Amino acid sequence: MNKTIITALRDTIHYPLKQGFIENTLIERGLNYGDDFNTEVAKSNAYRGAVADCIVGLILSPNVSEGDMNISLTYKDMMLKRANSIYVSIGEEAVDFANKPAVYIEN
Repeated sequence: MNKTIITALRDTIHYPLKQGFIENTLIERGLNYGDDFNTEVAKSNAYRGAVADCIVGLILSPNVSEGDMNISLTYKDMMLKRANSIYVSIGEEAVDFANKPAVYIEN
């Protein structure tokens, strides 16, 4: 049985994200979510970037929970380190949330 890219991404991140978010992430990275997942895809910058994007999406979720499990701030910090290590390894800039306003209103 072949695994699709979207199924592999869900299996990699371990937490539920909306289908549309994952599809958008894959499309933005130039991946077809219905294509077969293989070694070449797994090692590609596009797939690895999609993994990091999904991790950041989880961090930015107001409350990430599944059943009785919640993601603590400490764990979110660890997740951000993982995402940033992926971004840097594929030649992209790390994400920095420190001292950034959550909402900016222009006059």
